[in-house]
Amino acid sequence: MRNHAISPQLDQVFPPPYLNQLQKVTFQKNDYICTQGQAITELTYILSGKVKIVRSLFNGKEHILETLNQPQILGDVELMTNQPAGSSVIALEEVQAVQLPLNNKEELLKDPVFLYQIGRNLAMALHKQGITASTNASYSVKERLATHILNDRLCICGICLGVGDGLL
Repeated sequence: MRNHAISPQLDQVFPPPYLNQLQKVTFQKNDYICTQGQAITELTYILSGKVKIVRSLFNGKEHILETLNQPQILGDVELMTNQPAGSSVIALEEVQAVQLPLNNKEELLKDPVFLYQIGRNLAMALHKQGITASTNASYSVKERLATHILNDRLCICGICLGVGDGLL
């Protein structure tokens, strides 16, 4: 990881009192941003790049839970539940992120603005997960794969050619 200057407009993710504590970092392809089972020592906000979220199963297999290529906060569930990381997050390409060290969790958990922002992010993730779960139950693997391929081909270089979110 390398440190960089902090990007603007992070006050929509982190309350102003915490902005001066943010550290900008770069993860290279295949770097672990967090590892399943380890304690979370910072909240990470992905600014750019693509990551995969992976859960290792007891039988030794890995299950890819999600692939992200948009801004996302990591570690919020673990912070709120006081649990170790439930999955690993791995960079699939160079990833730019900011991290907020969790030096004083108690103070952070008393901040109503921060709690509102975390709650809002968790609610949006739960909403997305509900849609994904119902889609997975309602459509065949063949239909979901076709939609995924279609979306990948029609959304090139950040330009989407009139295709919605599809079935995925």
